[in-house]
Amino acid sequence: MKEFRVLPLPSYKNDHISNLGFGFDPFTNAYKVVRFAMMSTDIPVRGIDEMVEIYDSSTDSWREVEAESPIKSGLHCCHDSYVSWNGHFFWYAYAAYHYHNPSRVIMAFSMTDEVFEEMPVPEICQLDQHSEMKLFILNDSLAMVIYPNQWSNPFVFPPEEFLFEKSFDIWVMHEENFEMSWTKKFTVGPFQGLDWALGFRLNGEFLVENGYGQMMSYNLNTRERKEYQVHDQVRGHSSPPNLQVLLYTESLVSVKRHNQHDGHIEVF
Repeated sequence: MKEFRVLPLPSYKNDHISNLGFGFDPFTNAYKVVRFAMMSTDIPVRGIDEMVEIYDSSTDSWREVEAESPIKSGLHCCHDSYVSWNGHFFWYAYAAYHYHNPSRVIMAFSMTDEVFEEMPVPEICQLDQHSEMKLFILNDSLAMVIYPNQWSNPFVFPPEEFLFEKSFDIWVMHEENFEMSWTKKFTVGPFQGLDWALGFRLNGEFLVENGYGQMMSYNLNTRERKEYQVHDQVRGHSSPPNLQVLLYTESLVSVKRHNQHDGHIEVF
């Protein structure tokens, strides 16, 4: 449908945004955006208060919800490991104030019930403090890809760092006896020159990016590899990925307002 909607300003416009999540509420047929905001306060002493706001497309407005922010629980939701799926938004999170032994969880937010819920991570995540942990969707299931990051050895610099071989372990969550558990389904690699996991296509192909702006796909069944020159921009080897892969579901629910006319978005 290629539609868009410019959202109104939230209730607290000058606050620091720690996290955003987007999803669809199937019970109200509404698109929602959840926002964690941190407000500065001067009473009784200057400090930080946390709040949670929801934008609801059915009312075209923001409202504060009673759900307790993960920040109040001492959890930090990662900005680069999240996914929207099945009426929920998921973040990979860890205990922000326990640096020596941080507990790690998946924080889920229900777009229908508007509450947060902690879910378990693969047990290896509690033991591994140095790998990347990325959330994706694989074959309509929540998945996590675990692999070494480019800072795992601070004494190795490009080009040697770029030639480092990496393996990508793919874990899939499933429910058993009403409890959530994880199973390692695949190991991709080791391959040289691949930096970042990008996600999975609907046909199950695994997508990764290297430091030269190239994307590679790996078929988990046939083990066939393909390379794509997506763009010519070359980033530094210690920089975040240039590419992002997003899965979408076609919907007949329009995001446009009833009185909204087609137009364009200006970028400042």
